Amino acid sequence: MRQFYTSIQMLEFISEYNNNIGYLIGITEITNSDKNWSLMLYIGNGRLLSLYSKNDGINESAFEEILNMDNIYKEALKKKNWQSENVKEFDQFSENCFDFVCYEFNIIDISIEKKLDAKNLISTIKSNLSQIHQLEEGDVIIFERGFYTHHAILVDTSYMTVIHKWGEPEDSTSFGIASKSIIGIPTEKACVSEDFVIEVAGYRSLSKGNDIYDSRHEPKEKDEILKECRARLGEIGYSVLGDNCHHFVSKNRNGISRSPEIETIQDIFKKFAIFSVSAVSAMFVFNKMKGKEKRNSLE
Repeated sequence: MRQFYTSIQMLEFISEYNNNIGYLIGITEITNSDKNWSLMLYIGNGRLLSLYSKNDGINESAFEEILNMDNIYKEALKKKNWQSENVKEFDQFSENCFDFVCYEFNIIDISIEKKLDAKNLISTIKSNLSQIHQLEEGDVIIFERGFYTHHAILVDTSYMTVIHKWGEPEDSTSFGIASKSIIGIPTEKACVSEDFVIEVAGYRSLSKGNDIYDSRHEPKEKDEILKECRARLGEIGYSVLGDNCHHFVSKNRNGISRSPEIETIQDIFKKFAIFSVSAVSAMFVFNKMKGKEKRNSLE
């Protein structure tokens, strides 16, 4: 993972260009034991729009404000007269009491790049935060990827990170992190890593996925799950059928290496094969009977 910043370092970084407006910023309070994690949106002039905190949940008022805007673009975020209770100044954060990270996720830039409706993207972020609020360390997170899903294990709610079998497409753009996947990645580039939930999700939905694995095998104790996940950090290698992100999750959470999606696909092929054999057999019997009837009519 990338390094964390102090409030002064983050302010210097984020305020350098107006183009930084729209970035999501994670803030972790490090002075107490529970290390409250918050998600903010940089809106310019050293100001942050408070979207969520682990202790308080979703800031409905802030989301209502931004979703009620006529048009969402950088200058509009900067000039809007936000409700004071939803905005925090960088100088409100004590120098040594918080860790900051600027996620590689700018809601305005990625909306343009991916031709997404900004309001729909913000609604997805809100929905994801609602899911995140229900998660505990050791839980499975399912990240939607269109025609397949990516699975990971939540390992740190203080910084909201997952450990997973992961890789980055060779042709990734500046927003490649929002669409990372294992599909099509050379084996030598796929590895087990720890990454931020916000970046892994990108502009797509996420959900809790414990039931998919626990319905067939009991989960291990949380501490054991986290220990085994961390022990595999840096591990390189990948196989679609035998060592994908699902196998990683099931092995570390349940002690059994399996992929629910691969099993589903295999079941479909088995049923198709059985149907095909049955259809061919039925056609063979039908043709044989028709031939017999034809010979009988000629006699």
